[in-house]
Amino acid sequence: MAKPEIASSGSDKTASVSRIEDRVFTRLEKEIARIAGIHGAQIASKEGAPTAIHVIADRSRPPKQLVRDVQSLAAAGFGVSVDHRIISVVQLDDVEPEPELQHRRGRAVLDRVIFGREAAGAWIRVGLSWPDGSSTDATVSAGATPDSRARAGAAAVGRAVAPVLARYDAALEVAGVVVQRLGVIDVVLAHGIYIEKGTELQLVGSAIVEEDVASAGVQAMLQAINRQFS
Repeated sequence: MAKPEIASSGSDKTASVSRIEDRVFTRLEKEIARIAGIHGAQIASKEGAPTAIHVIADRSRPPKQLVRDVQSLAAAGFGVSVDHRIISVVQLDDVEPEPELQHRRGRAVLDRVIFGREAAGAWIRVGLSWPDGSSTDATVSAGATPDSRARAGAAAVGRAVAPVLARYDAALEVAGVVVQRLGVIDVVLAHGIYIEKGTELQLVGSAIVEEDVASAGVQAMLQAINRQFS
């Protein structure tokens, strides 16, 4: 005789959803702790939304920049919208930066961004200069949509820094690029993964779209990687 099926109660479903949300916020806490200058984070939530984010950081970066980075990471990496007013930052004098963030290779400087069109479609070329006087560049095909142009700009930066990273057996993966509307402005968020000696660092950068969305993609990715080259 077949056993009667027992329908799950609403409380069971709520508990299941709650466990999923807890896992997401636990992952987000770990990723926030990997932002340059931040050494720990704790998230309080209610009904699937964060109500408070407490951050412990050193004094290497301004609190407002740390808050913006937390917002960008939550939005780009987890699809979570965070009000800046719920983020509290405690900066301690005796917190040392993590060794894996202590890079001394110099920051890349954007020399030029060139757009072009040909029979096969559009392309974008990015040129970078480095403190040692060297320069690198890369060209990437670009599509017609804003998202594809932003991705092309970020990808061009990723390819342009590749020769320099190769000297240190390191690499950069462009993990995601999105264009978001924030109030009356458009913003490009770029997510990169820096890989060195088996260690992965999550990088996030943002830029306001002022002239062309591809240029904003370039600026967002460059901002993300330069935090690891200071």
